[in-house]
Amino acid sequence: MPVPDFTPYAGLLPSETDPATFPARAEALMAWFTQTGAPQLAALVTFLNGLLEDEATVLDALDALEDSLGGLAFRDVLNELDFASDSEERPPSQKSVGAFARSVAVPQAQFSYTEPAGVTGNAWNTSAFTKLDINTEDKNDLDITLSANTLTFGAAGTYWVEAWSNVRNNSTGSRHFACRLQNATAMTTAVIGAGTAATANGPSANMHVSGQFTVAEGDVIELQGYASGSIVAPNPANLGQTELYSVVKFWRVS
Repeated sequence: MPVPDFTPYAGLLPSETDPATFPARAEALMAWFTQTGAPQLAALVTFLNGLLEDEATVLDALDALEDSLGGLAFRDVLNELDFASDSEERPPSQKSVGAFARSVAVPQAQFSYTEPAGVTGNAWNTSAFTKLDINTEDKNDLDITLSANTLTFGAAGTYWVEAWSNVRNNSTGSRHFACRLQNATAMTTAVIGAGTAATANGPSANMHVSGQFTVAEGDVIELQGYASGSIVAPNPANLGQTELYSVVKFWRVS
C-alpha cells in the first residue's frame, strides 16, 4: 500500500508582531488546513490504522512516511500529544497525529447581525456610541458566549478582530459614522474603527474595525456604533435572502 502524500504548508505563518498581515495569513493557513492538510492527515491516520497489526510493516512504512512528512512524524512516539519520545518501536498514534492537526489550526469565531429577508435592521441612538445588534453565532472555535447583543470571553488572552456594520442615512442632512469594539467590563475601548460618512436621504455606509486587543476571563465585549445625527438604521437589500447587517470575526493570537 503506498504511503499517502502530505503537502507541507508553504505560506507565511500569522504572527502577533505583524498585525497588518495577521488576518490574511490566518485565513490562508486555515484554507490550506481545511482543503489540504486535514484531508491528507485523515488519509495518513487511515493508512497507519490499517498497518498496526504488523510491526515490521509499520516500521518500514514509517521510514517512507518520515520522508513524506518532511521529518514531522517519527516512529519513536510514546507521548500521545506530540512527536517526541525515546522509543525505537512505536509509530505516531491517531491521537498524536490529531494533536498535530489541531496545532496548525487557527481558532476563530464569527458572529453577525441578521434579519429575515426584507426586514429592516434595528435603528439605534445617535450622537453617542451605542451597542449594536449581534444575534447570530456563525462559527465558534473559541470560548465566547453570545447573549443580548454582547460577547463574553471565557478565556483570557490576545485576540484579533475584523468587524463591519452597515448603516443607512435616512435623514435630510449628511451624517458621520464610526464603530468600535468596546470592553464593557473594563469600560475601555478595545479597538477603535475608521470613520466614514453618508450624504442625505438614503446612502449607506459600512463602518469597519480591525485590530488586536487583550481581554481577561469573563470580559464582556460589545460592537458599538456612532452617528452624528438621528434617523439611522440598516436597510434591507431585498434580494429574497437573509439580510446581513453586521459581522464580527475573532482569531485567537495567544
